[in-house]
Amino acid sequence: MTWSHPVSYTQLGIAIANIPGTGAAGGLGAGFMAFLNAELKPGFELISEIVHLAEQIVNADLVITAEGKIDYQTRFGKTPAGVAGVAKNFNKPLLAFAGSIGPRVESLNELGFTSIIPITDKPMSLQESITNAGELLMNAAERTMRILKLDY
Repeated sequence: MTWSHPVSYTQLGIAIANIPGTGAAGGLGAGFMAFLNAELKPGFELISEIVHLAEQIVNADLVITAEGKIDYQTRFGKTPAGVAGVAKNFNKPLLAFAGSIGPRVESLNELGFTSIIPITDKPMSLQESITNAGELLMNAAERTMRILKLDY
């Protein structure tokens, strides 16, 4: 059996098949749109509004964000890319801490990343990095803030 139209279109007259966010991983969102008349919003956009991110950043001297892995794919919807965009709009420097840094990360500079800082301080396994992420992040943040404190 082949479907010419999804059930939502056939039964409800709602064409959701080509709406971004309703694909393979967006089944729940598609259902909410079809049956509850919901509106889909990107997660970063929603959270940014709730926490008034732009208002926080406009008054900041430095913006700091973090992610488990930062690489060229970060630009495609990861939170640090959204934070970088807001920081860039207000000409604020952005430091991003990362559990690991992947290929082509330098391409993110144009998005507003000032510096991307790995939290690991020696070679270690992924499991060791995950297990010790809190301590590694605190240590990396302290090292970074000590650099910022330098007075030439």
